[in-house]
Amino acid sequence: MKNTDLLNQDNLRKSDPLKSGPLTINVFTYGIRVTGQVLSADVVFDCRCLRNPHKEAKGKTGYDDAVRAMVRQSPSYDQHLQSTFKAIVGKLSEGTRTVSVGVFCTWGIHRSVAFALDLRDQLEAAGYYVELRHL
Repeated sequence: MKNTDLLNQDNLRKSDPLKSGPLTINVFTYGIRVTGQVLSADVVFDCRCLRNPHKEAKGKTGYDDAVRAMVRQSPSYDQHLQSTFKAIVGKLSEGTRTVSVGVFCTWGIHRSVAFALDLRDQLEAAGYYVELRHL
C-alpha cells in the first residue's frame, strides 16, 4: 500500500473541518500582561474575576490539582463555566465547524489554565473535539 492510497475522498473529508469533518473547538489561554491586549477569538472569557491563587500557588500552574481547586472556589465559578460553554455551543449552532475560544487572566499561568482545563473537560464530555494551547 502506498502512502497516497490513504488520501482518498473519505479520508480527506474526515480531515477537512469545512466539509463533513468533526466540529473543532480551539481553546487558547494567555496572560494579558504578556500579550498587552485581549486577543481576538469567537468567544473570550476574562478569568480575572476568578479567585487569584497567585501567592498560594507560587511555582505551580493551573494544571496542579490544588490550584484548580482554589480557582474553582471562586463565587459563580460554575455559572461562568456554563455561560462560556453555552456561548461556544451557540457559535457552533450558527453553522461554523470551528470555534476559537480565548481564555485569559493577568499572567496566563493559574486562573486561565485551570478554567480552560475544566472547560475542555466539559466540552469533551459533551462529545466535542477540543484543542487546547497555552500561549
